[in-house]
Amino acid sequence: MNGRRGFTLVELLVVITIIGMLMALLLPAVQAARENGRRTICLNNQRNIAQAMISYEASKQRFVGRTSVINTSSYPGGIVVNWVVPLLPHIQRRDIYDAWPPTDNNGDLLRLDVELLRCPSDAVTSSSGGLTSYSGNAGREDKGTDPQPFDHRENGILHDRRPNVTNPVRVSMAYLTKHDGSQNTILISENLSATNWDIPDTIDFENPNPPNVEEPGTNNNFLLWFPDYPTRGLRINEEKDVSSNDIVAAHMRPSSNHSSGVNIAFAGENVRFVSDQIEYRVYALLMTPHGRNAKEPGSQERTRDSYGDYEVWVSSPLNEADIQ
Repeated sequence: MNGRRGFTLVELLVVITIIGMLMALLLPAVQAARENGRRTICLNNQRNIAQAMISYEASKQRFVGRTSVINTSSYPGGIVVNWVVPLLPHIQRRDIYDAWPPTDNNGDLLRLDVELLRCPSDAVTSSSGGLTSYSGNAGREDKGTDPQPFDHRENGILHDRRPNVTNPVRVSMAYLTKHDGSQNTILISENLSATNWDIPDTIDFENPNPPNVEEPGTNNNFLLWFPDYPTRGLRINEEKDVSSNDIVAAHMRPSSNHSSGVNIAFAGENVRFVSDQIEYRVYALLMTPHGRNAKEPGSQERTRDSYGDYEVWVSSPLNEADIQ
């Protein structure tokens, strides 16, 4: 009589151990492959947004403002929006733009998600919708009073274009090309401190108090740089786990959930992964369309560093190795 021989307990344990070891070896590789895929999608998102910004610039002969006014059927007198809304027709979402601000049958604001505006590596932390992962290059913090400009085109690309700004700053592709070059000037980047793109302002220039429209609150969808780093300012990915309640101007810098760096789109449509180990001076020079002539907002004074010296901005041109 022939009997079947089964596995012994020791053999089963050996097999289970081998399977566990294989999974331990393969799982990080699988996770890394998935993250590389998400990073690539994020890079493509930024490329498409950058192309939309460049398309907008071609039609207006200037880049979109950090804030600006658009005229819609609901607000023919104009309503203040952030930089994303004017780009909607250029990312094939004119339906949202034409209905801005979109509301339901009760007149309450609809919170809309646009996949292009979100990095897939970023967890959705709110069910309200309307979140973005990306921020535009707004140069320095606005300050000063008329007639001096709140900021200068030498310092960044997306400036405040609300009606109460007497001389809003215009930055064109021709200006970038003439100076530091479009491929060397940051247009947008990831920023974990970015918030909602879809909350309109209540400023309606025909009806100052429109009903059922939410206050804009603090909009963090822009990037800043500070010449007095490390007194102010943060490096790429520094303090990226900050609580939303603790966000300050210094957190308006590139940051991401990708390991060791961020995706950045430049004004020349070139996109790249930039290490979070680059010097802060390099980041500042990448933010400035005309770094050699960077000026203090609210004045015509040349920008100086923490030691009162402006030569740090002109000491040497950027080298490709600086950006690795």
